[in-house]
Amino acid sequence: MKILIKQKWTEPLLLLVIAVMAYGLLIPWLGIFGDDWPHFWVLNTYGLEGLNQLVAWDRPFSAWVYWLIAPIGRDQIWIYHTYLLLLRWIGSVLFFYLVKELLPESEPLPFWAASFFLLYPGFRQSPQPLEFILHFTVLNLFLVSNFCMVKAAQGKSRTWLSQIIGTIAAFSMFSVEYFIGLELLRPVFLLILEYRKRTEWKNALKRVILFWSPYILVLLMYAYWRVFVFKFPTYKPTFLNQVSSNPINAIMGLGQVFLEDFRAAILGAWRQIFSLPIENSPDFVYFVLTIVAFIIIFLFMKSGKTAADKSFPLIPLIAGLCAVVFAGIPFWITGIPVQLDFPWDRSTLPFMVGASLILCGFLLLLKPKFRNFIAALLISFSIGMHYQSASNYQVEWNKLSQFFWQLTWRAPSLKSGTIVLSDVVPLFYYGDNNLTPVLNWTYAPENKSTSLPYNFFDMGERLGKNLPELKPDLPVEHGYRFVTFKSNSNNLLPVFYKEESCLKIVNKITLLDTSIPKKLRTAAKFSNPDTVIQKIPVSNPPNVIPEPVHDWCYYYQKAELNAQFSDWEAIRNQFSVVKDLGFSPVDKTEWVPFIHALAVTGETEKAEELSEHVLEQEGTKPLICATWAEIILENSQATIKDNVTKKFGCD
Repeated sequence: MKILIKQKWTEPLLLLVIAVMAYGLLIPWLGIFGDDWPHFWVLNTYGLEGLNQLVAWDRPFSAWVYWLIAPIGRDQIWIYHTYLLLLRWIGSVLFFYLVKELLPESEPLPFWAASFFLLYPGFRQSPQPLEFILHFTVLNLFLVSNFCMVKAAQGKSRTWLSQIIGTIAAFSMFSVEYFIGLELLRPVFLLILEYRKRTEWKNALKRVILFWSPYILVLLMYAYWRVFVFKFPTYKPTFLNQVSSNPINAIMGLGQVFLEDFRAAILGAWRQIFSLPIENSPDFVYFVLTIVAFIIIFLFMKSGKTAADKSFPLIPLIAGLCAVVFAGIPFWITGIPVQLDFPWDRSTLPFMVGASLILCGFLLLLKPKFRNFIAALLISFSIGMHYQSASNYQVEWNKLSQFFWQLTWRAPSLKSGTIVLSDVVPLFYYGDNNLTPVLNWTYAPENKSTSLPYNFFDMGERLGKNLPELKPDLPVEHGYRFVTFKSNSNNLLPVFYKEESCLKIVNKITLLDTSIPKKLRTAAKFSNPDTVIQKIPVSNPPNVIPEPVHDWCYYYQKAELNAQFSDWEAIRNQFSVVKDLGFSPVDKTEWVPFIHALAVTGETEKAEELSEHVLEQEGTKPLICATWAEIILENSQATIKDNVTKKFGCD
């Protein structure tokens, strides 16, 4: 091990092992999440030019990042996940060498810093590669730029060449605004170099200004472009408006926000590596991974030389605190929250630098014999947390697969203009703007027009806006970036989906199920699924979404579809199949289409037995009575009506 430590690539290779353990083990089973879907769909539908239009709205100089990987990745999801993994590893290696330049002879502090940077637990959206390929590309270029600046200031290589490369890399700030505040960290790095050389303070300031000046010019160019040319198409500088109207309150409010964000991005972020979610308990792999990671990292650091005693803890602490203050500037100006919950944990990305340095500073305050142990503990638990986070995304990917495959089983084809309506999006890592691309890719895969035939609406977001009211004959319009959608409220398709139950199209029968949200039942009173759902042509979700096993929900959806077209014989045959296979629903109301089919095809006793079984579930009586009312309309035998009245208490 001691021989390995002397080798140049030992730390980078170990960082690669850490990256794979934290982010790579579940890549073959991960899908597309959140804002990745618009990117992925646009790329495969409209090509690179469409992708350029998608991002041009708020980040016009960012499409080049995707040009590097899109021609290779195409529709292969694992390639994007692997690419982001490599970007994260490269970033940690760059940070390792940057810290090593700033604080030489401080091993293993640079490795600590790089590991904490790689595993920063405040940000947990790494399973969303397409969106964050942009952020980590720009962050890596920021680190390259700083490394070149530091090398130039030390005079260890061709100063002019380092400054040219560093300045060119600094122009990456035009691609994404997240790391603009960190540009103010450059003079701190330069001052650390001058402090180590014990340069007289006047000369130190001159050298700082000299080597910082190219980057000041780039920053000023960006500021002018952002404020006066591109302006603020999305998030507005609300803090500046508050200062102009009430400066004292604005500054006091900023102080409070800073404390809250510091607590979240630093204290809260690291605390959550020891918090295990109750709803999705860690599996055996989590514990094995954490233990193995701890052993590997602790043995590596214990066997290496230790020069951290020579390091002054105030240097990483002060640099880290400055980095945290500077990181928050773009978010505090625009009022964007910095939180640890999805989706706002993306705002913690710029805090990675400061959080890592501050943690290193605190390790230096401990007794030397405890430092490597605590560092290895933090690294191993962070690896486990990120594995667990990826596992949660994997569960969500399976839910998305269930949702869209069940939708197509129930609705093989949809009329153009259909609006799939949900009370709340039934999937945690997705919004309705993320599900609209999946919907269009499913039902209109050949459509290349910017006018969309389908849309997904979350009533929490759209009701009262794009969907004025829950009333018929109202115009509906919605636009997202460069695509548009126009339809009518008559084309609503209310859907309800919850875990452990099947997806339900809310119609005149299922609206009597009181477990379905009230707004969906209101919409179902005037919407008519029979007019928007068609049997042919048959559509399937995109190939990247795997088809689930044909369990109970498959047969339920097919039964509902056949019930829509009154194919009762087909449903009776399906009933025989599910009984033979031993399938049964968790939600007993899902027996309703089978009850109807059995009664209509002459197996009234079986239908009545199933009805009694359904009535054991609370709140199902209105649904059962309505079902039998329809049956009676189709079969005028008085005995059926008498039995229903007597057995089920239906009026």
